[in-house]
Amino acid sequence: LRPPRYPPQALRQRQQGKVILKVLVGVDGSPQEITVQRSSGSRLLDQAAIEAVRNWRFNPGSKGGQPAPGYALVPIDFNLSE
Repeated sequence: LRPPRYPPQALRQRQQGKVILKVLVGVDGSPQEITVQRSSGSRLLDQAAIEAVRNWRFNPGSKGGQPAPGYALVPIDFNLSE
């Protein structure tokens, strides 16, 4: 999983925060739908998190032993001290 890229403008403005994304994971493990469950307070950081997660692969849920779509909450921290 590639971590999100810190947006250069957000870096210059010293923006940081935590984004929580709600991801609908398809049976193949790909994100089908990504929404912001809780914003970091910065549109730039929220968008960077969505862009990164769009390329991630997840373990799909299962129902009756078969892969099934399901939701996952994904917290992403943007922290300038790291």
